Amino acid sequence: MLRKTFAILIIAILFAFYFVYPLSAPTNGADMEGKNTAYHIKIKMTSQREFEVEEDIYVVNKGEQAIDKLLFQVFPKAFAQPGTSPIAATGYPAGWSAGNLVVNEVTISNQHVTPFFEGVLMVLPLKNPILPGNGKTVKVKFTMKVPLLNYRFGRYNDVVNLGDWYPLLVPSGREITVYPSVGDPANASVADYSLDLTIPQKYTAVTSGVLTEQKDSLLGHKTLSYEGESLRSFAIVLGENLRIKRSQVGNTNIEYAFIDDQNTDVVVDTLKDALFFYEENFGQYPYPKLTLVETYLSPFQGVEYPGLIMLASRVKDKEDIVRRVLAHEIAHQWWYGTVGNDQVREPWIDESIATYASKLFIEDQLNKDFNFGSDLAATASAGRIDFLSPVTAFENREEYLTHVYYGGAMFWTALEHQVGKKELIDFLKDIYREYHFSEITTVQMHQEINRLVEQ
Repeated sequence: MLRKTFAILIIAILFAFYFVYPLSAPTNGADMEGKNTAYHIKIKMTSQREFEVEEDIYVVNKGEQAIDKLLFQVFPKAFAQPGTSPIAATGYPAGWSAGNLVVNEVTISNQHVTPFFEGVLMVLPLKNPILPGNGKTVKVKFTMKVPLLNYRFGRYNDVVNLGDWYPLLVPSGREITVYPSVGDPANASVADYSLDLTIPQKYTAVTSGVLTEQKDSLLGHKTLSYEGESLRSFAIVLGENLRIKRSQVGNTNIEYAFIDDQNTDVVVDTLKDALFFYEENFGQYPYPKLTLVETYLSPFQGVEYPGLIMLASRVKDKEDIVRRVLAHEIAHQWWYGTVGNDQVREPWIDESIATYASKLFIEDQLNKDFNFGSDLAATASAGRIDFLSPVTAFENREEYLTHVYYGGAMFWTALEHQVGKKELIDFLKDIYREYHFSEITTVQMHQEINRLVEQ
């Protein structure tokens, strides 16, 4: 009787929010079968902060309805004005510094198209809709400038971070027009990538993809070619003084790119241990390579991209913090990287599971207690854990972390106490397998959890 009562309470937490926040419609797993959308990008660094880019996107309609317009997130546009930047002007290390992305030309199936913009959303109308099972080629030529900023998109000291940097196709219903000041902004389906990167010889590049070729020119430049399959996005970090330490876990190549060599053993060991632990508990890591790069980040301690993790330089030498950060960010390779979700409207799915996964790793592998924090305890005692809220519901990063990361992880911990740790881990393993390279919604997660607790 107690077991059934507790199960009802857990489900009620999810059900109550259906009437407060709009939720994404369930996805059709069959829609994810077949050929992926494919990007081919040529990017050339023309100065320390500027790039010229040609981007070809072969868009595949895997849905059941015709597509009459294409939606692209163009996040660099947010950095053109202080009022639209996700970082307040006072947070720029040397004062306000503008970045931007300027679209110079767009063609669809070799026909010129005039895009229109609403904030960070680029809309391309289609004269001839893309029918289910068909595709079209979109070509976008643009110039890009990164701000002087220690952020996921920006240059600080001699390192350039290119995260969320190119026009990224977004499914209808998951688009946004404003770059949120908390949380992750991107909501992409998986796609295949090939990328040619031309940079001065003095730079070392690390990316989401696998290096397939390098060509050196007589003019002091090199062109690096990369490929990546089933990635939700493609991130790049360029550094003038980066060095790389390589290792391997099973069939996965490990790269750690760092600015200085202090504490590299702790970082690499944690990277390897977490990768092995999550493979054992959730399923096989989906990519041939996992890259971790030390870079300059604020306010983040780490940021995840498929196949690549950015680690804030300021925390690298703090062993307890770096282990906790890496455990969380590596878990995102399973939760969001592989099993996707709407990170803006339903961020609790990937963030709470990644936090719960890091709790498992820290407690099982490091024999340490996972501290949820005093702020969470106070909030929980007041009955105000809104972990199902969208990112727009939170006024600051601390509030977001308290509710979505830790409040959500408390939900999974309570569910573990209800059904058992092994049963919950097996449940997550099943979710990983069933929604592999697809997306899961709160509605679907509610249905899956309901089946679990009623077993």
